[in-house]
Amino acid sequence: MVLCATSEKDGTKQVEIIQPPEGTALGERLVFGNLQGEAQPENKVAKKKMFEKLAPDLQTNGEGAVVWKDAVATTSAGMVFAINKMPNAQVS
Repeated sequence: MVLCATSEKDGTKQVEIIQPPEGTALGERLVFGNLQGEAQPENKVAKKKMFEKLAPDLQTNGEGAVVWKDAVATTSAGMVFAINKMPNAQVS
């Protein structure tokens, strides 16, 4: 899945790719804080509209790190940021 941070400033829409830290394995899951859970099959995610329910709280913080309800997204290689660390943006 490709995620982007989106922000509107002065009527101009800005978009930045979300980039995991160097050394992150291809396909590695993001972890938000100490939240635990099992991966769900794609058909269940789509049927229950899971992403749509979580998306409103998925954003970047003031430092450009990806967060969900204040829980910072990490991989085994570290924190996940918008490529240019766009602060306070919606992530989708």
